[in-house]
Amino acid sequence: MGEHRSRWLVRRFREASRDNQWLIPLLGALSGVVLAMLIGTGGGPEDNPWTVSVDRSRDTLTGALALVFTSLSIVLALASVAAQNVVGRFGSRVMRIYARRSPDRWVIGAFALAATFILVEQLQLRRLDPDAPAPIAGLAVSVVLLIFAASLVILYIAAVVRWFRVDRAVAGVVGVARESARAITRRHEGQSLEALPERPDNAIDIPAPEMGHIAEIDADVLLQHCRRVNAEAVITEPIGTSVVVGQSIGWIASRDPDIELHPDRGVRDTVDVSRSREVGESIEYSVFGLVDIAIMALSPAVNDPNSALEAIEEMSFLFQDLADVPLGPYAVPDAESRPRAVVRTRTFGELLDLATTQIVDYGLTDPMVVRSLKRFAAALQHLDLNDSDQAHVDAFAAKLEGAEALES
Repeated sequence: MGEHRSRWLVRRFREASRDNQWLIPLLGALSGVVLAMLIGTGGGPEDNPWTVSVDRSRDTLTGALALVFTSLSIVLALASVAAQNVVGRFGSRVMRIYARRSPDRWVIGAFALAATFILVEQLQLRRLDPDAPAPIAGLAVSVVLLIFAASLVILYIAAVVRWFRVDRAVAGVVGVARESARAITRRHEGQSLEALPERPDNAIDIPAPEMGHIAEIDADVLLQHCRRVNAEAVITEPIGTSVVVGQSIGWIASRDPDIELHPDRGVRDTVDVSRSREVGESIEYSVFGLVDIAIMALSPAVNDPNSALEAIEEMSFLFQDLADVPLGPYAVPDAESRPRAVVRTRTFGELLDLATTQIVDYGLTDPMVVRSLKRFAAALQHLDLNDSDQAHVDAFAAKLEGAEALES
């Protein structure tokens, strides 16, 4: 349990560092305090050319601090405009991906570093006589930090403007999907299964520990628990599934048919449930992001079919890459190479259904969208898929057959 708790804390800190906007600025502020304390403001000899009067140093730092806060207010205003633009055009899911990939936190962290450094320097200078000499080091570092933060503003403006373009927003979402695909490929390591194992008679349900969305499944901890109680377990619900407290998300069964296990916290804690959908390692989240971009572009309020075409085209490229990713259930074997723990992830066909159902419903009245969807379906027909995934591809193509008249 202690090991699982520590792994859970590491995962949550990693997610916080990627998704939350406060961590990097907080670290920047703390770094500014530490740096100012290390440099100090101890007085120097009056004939030292590398000193400046305390009074003049304080005046300069006051001006620098005002410039820092002015620049920071510009950054925050730009961040607000960018967030409103992303949410309004692409949806809240894309906003979370933007927040993860945007340099907002780094720019604000640089200004927090400069501001706290200057503030601590000023507080230390208050203890000195106004006419006494003070080393120029603190003043020089303040100027360097200010120039560094100001240069980041220029780079930040360029990054924000890129996210105003639909192709960059789509590329950002697809980039997260490909990161998730690489993580899935590393995690499966040749242990993919065609289907979930059959449930034995002595199996008991694994209940969801709380209400929300499955954010992560720790297969290694699940395997350790199965070894400890000589059992095998299967998580039947993939990451991203909505669950309520006590809902069955899988089963566990003793390998001794005469022994019936009881659900305990050890197996429930292998599943991390969050109140909101996490970006994490779920390709599903990025697929929904592309769907949001497409259907919002097709809505009467936006009426931008070209943006929808961009999303559909990139989705086609993404799914051609996903054909080589080991999707579906995978096993975590024990020392004897027998699968003890099995975790389900969404298959290629299930992801395709999530990606296309809403777009087909909203886009069949637009001939350009129909043609793009047909090219998408035609590209999938050339992939080497199993029978189950191919059936989903055929069903997708069949939905488009009725749009022949609209296209012409």
